[in-house]
Amino acid sequence: VEAFEQKLDAAILTQYLEETITQKIRFNRQEFQEFYDRNAEQFRGPEEVKLSFLMLDDEAVAREAAERLAAGADFDFVRKELQAGADHGADTAKWTSVEMFSESLRNAIRNVESGGTTDALPMAESWMVVRVDGRRTGEVQPLEAVELRIRQAMFQKKFTMLLDEHLALLKERSEIVRHEDRIRAYFEVGS
Repeated sequence: VEAFEQKLDAAILTQYLEETITQKIRFNRQEFQEFYDRNAEQFRGPEEVKLSFLMLDDEAVAREAAERLAAGADFDFVRKELQAGADHGADTAKWTSVEMFSESLRNAIRNVESGGTTDALPMAESWMVVRVDGRRTGEVQPLEAVELRIRQAMFQKKFTMLLDEHLALLKERSEIVRHEDRIRAYFEVGS
């Protein structure tokens, strides 16, 4: 019975807010454009990177390679030396969203500057050292691609503003009576 009454209270409150607040919220195309223009940085895509990989089967060799690279050795020279016979041109770096990589790789490259390399990183059955060949910020997405996010943000802002106005009006026109026993009982139900 108590759970039913809570759901009924929530349904009544939702319907009340729908009738008194939500129905008053309207948007126009100009508002979308202005919001987008003011907040364009919020709609920037993820950072992109170019990476080159040195893949090795032995942990000790991978750690030694990472140390040599950190000391200033040339990445391509070390890769050719340690991956004899491998196709070194096959992994020409392409711009890729950082979000496409595993969390462990994202964490490993997070603070590596362009041209820098990571420590030796374990993989399923091998080791790798990664060179960050470049970084760039993601591009600002077009208005059409982020319209739903804008609609949600604008709705929440207008809803909050109208709700605050409505609550102020209710307080002004009402006598508020607090039933402490009911308040305590309401909050104790969920605990």
